[in-house]
Amino acid sequence: MTRLFFRQTKASTIPEAAIVLALLLPMLVGSIEISLMMWTKGTMQSIAALSARCIATGSTNCAANTSFPTAALRTQNYALTMANALIGQAKITAANITVTTSTTCNNGPGQYDVVSITYSDWVGAMIAPLGVRTDKLTACYPI
Repeated sequence: MTRLFFRQTKASTIPEAAIVLALLLPMLVGSIEISLMMWTKGTMQSIAALSARCIATGSTNCAANTSFPTAALRTQNYALTMANALIGQAKITAANITVTTSTTCNNGPGQYDVVSITYSDWVGAMIAPLGVRTDKLTACYPI
């Protein structure tokens, strides 16, 4: 009787599927979460770099909105508009974007316009549900 029990192959698909899915689904969800975090970080870094270039070159894209009195505020608004368009509405605010000038960039001397964006990841809830990851991305462009 015992030998017959171990030789049975009917309904063996269900336990095999349960074992495989128990391993495969968390890996799939985790890879999607990591991909979203990497995409968000790359997009934010691109926004910072484009904003720094925009203010340094005096592009009309940054200067178009004359309701802001300074170039720094116009650049901040430009970065916020791009972030809202690419990432989504209300993911970051103007308080998360800092536009300054600096005499160094990556230990290189000179005069630079610097754009820094600080944001908290709103993805990654499956990977790190106990904490919020905060990134500060900085880009500089020579004046």
